Parts: sequence; structure tokens; C-alpha cells
Amino acid sequence: MSCKKTIRPRHFVWALGLAFVGLFTQSHAAPQPSGIPTSAYGAQVGLYAAEVLGSNPFGSVYYDRYIAEANYFFQLGAGAGTVQSSYSRSLFRAAVFENNLLISVEALVGYAPESPWYKAKGRAVSLIPHFTGGVVGIYQGTVPNVGLVAGFGNRMPLPFFTKNRGLALVYSLQDHIYSQKIGSRPALTHNLVVRIGVHMYR
Repeated sequence: MSCKKTIRPRHFVWALGLAFVGLFTQSHAAPQPSGIPTSAYGAQVGLYAAEVLGSNPFGSVYYDRYIAEANYFFQLGAGAGTVQSSYSRSLFRAAVFENNLLISVEALVGYAPESPWYKAKGRAVSLIPHFTGGVVGIYQGTVPNVGLVAGFGNRMPLPFFTKNRGLALVYSLQDHIYSQKIGSRPALTHNLVVRIGVHMYR
């Protein structure tokens, strides 16, 4: 009798997360040129548009790590909001989850095309968007989940932005893709996250 071990999508997501941790750790050990920001952090607010459940307010904070002479960067983020909207309550006539709390933790890799206005590889601030992808852990009304993330965003300099240090306006649009269980039937869902906020280089 042969026994085959099935590789589930969740195993793949965890593998991506572990790979991210390894690359992120190596980025901190890599030498960085002086006078150029090596990291940044920011805060954003917006909407979490969950499929079936409707749109709810959502806020998040994140930390970016940049690599010398590279167009890619790493991002760790965490966000929180509410799960149920007036739409979901009217649709299901009852509470779908035990509580109304949504928490997300993201581990992303981004690619930022070099800008003619700010030649700093993955740190670029311009009208050209950057692209992100990775994994997300979701706590949705006491229901834990893991999924994939794909999206894009942009960093635009504020009037008091300086060449190597300063502030930028940032927006992002992402798709959180995971299996959402409503009642007893799980289904693969696309959940759009739209955010805008402030980005500060260090």
C-alpha cells in the first residue's frame, strides 16, 4: 500500500513566508551605501472590500527594507479593521462571525522601477508605480487564514521631501486571495484593499 502526502495550498503559502524571512534577514546583513535611506516606515488608512461581506474601514502600518543597488524591496505590514458591513448584515440577517474584528499580517516583496526624478532603485519616489506580492495571514472574526497578495502602489514626494530623507504620500491597491468560509462552505475569494497614507524614509 502506497501512501502519498498531498501538498496543500496552505503549505505553499507557508513556504513562501519562510523564504521571505530568509531573504529579509539577508538584506539586513548586506552592506548599504552611506547617505541613502536603507529603510522606511509608514501608516495608511482605507477600505477592506471583502467579497460577499462588503467594504469596511481598515488601517495599517508597515516597514520597508531596501537593498543596495537593487530595484526590489521587502515590506512587513500589519493592519486592523472590522469584518462585517451593513451589506453583509442585510444579506445574511445575522452575524456571520463571532466578533467583528479583522487583523492582517503581510510579508511582501516589491519591485520599484527606477525613477528619472529619484534614482535610488527600490526606494524610488515618482509617478511610476511599484508592484508587490507575497503572503498574508488573516484573522477574520475568530477564523484564522493564510493567503496570497498581489498589488501595486505609489510613493509621491511631499513638498518638504528631501533627496535622501523625508516624507512621501503613498497609496496602494492590493488583492488578498484566500479561502473564505461563510457558513459551512469555503470558497476562494478576492478581497480588495485600498489604502492611502504617509511614508517616511530613515
